[in-house]
Amino acid sequence: FTGNNITVKRNANMKRLGYTYWSSPVASQNLKAFSPNTLNNRFYTYNETTDLFNVIDPVANNFSVAKGYALRAPNDFSNTTASTFNGNFVGVPNNGTKTVAITKTGAGYNLIGNPYPSNISFSSFYAANSSLINQTAYFWTNTNANPTQKGGSYSQNNYAMINGTGYNPAQN
Repeated sequence: FTGNNITVKRNANMKRLGYTYWSSPVASQNLKAFSPNTLNNRFYTYNETTDLFNVIDPVANNFSVAKGYALRAPNDFSNTTASTFNGNFVGVPNNGTKTVAITKTGAGYNLIGNPYPSNISFSSFYAANSSLINQTAYFWTNTNANPTQKGGSYSQNNYAMINGTGYNPAQN
């Protein structure tokens, strides 16, 4: 890619206390600029070793390539009715091979995301990384009634799953 910045639009239906996992498809996207009405203490990274989420300063930090982040809905959203969060990633699109460090010292879960503005195939991603990752990927459903970020202790009903044999939708 050569040229000016692009805008990649990603939307999510959210209630005020709900969370969605995000990963930036562009370089140098600031966390707070992406979601300016989310409270500063409601931006999180996942710590695989402790299986907990840690607050990250959104003003001082940008999205790291291929890393996932948990962000709560804007604080002015309704608690009862879902609203559309219009997320705009603005910057130079990520291209080429991107890597992110993964660990397996605790629960073995890592919060990673698609670093590109286009879709990726999980089966192709797994085939290229089968010596590093498990064959099952979990996708957060954003429908959990408990808004607390709890790490891996959520019921599996809160995740949709894909693996080498097919798909399982989230039960919640």
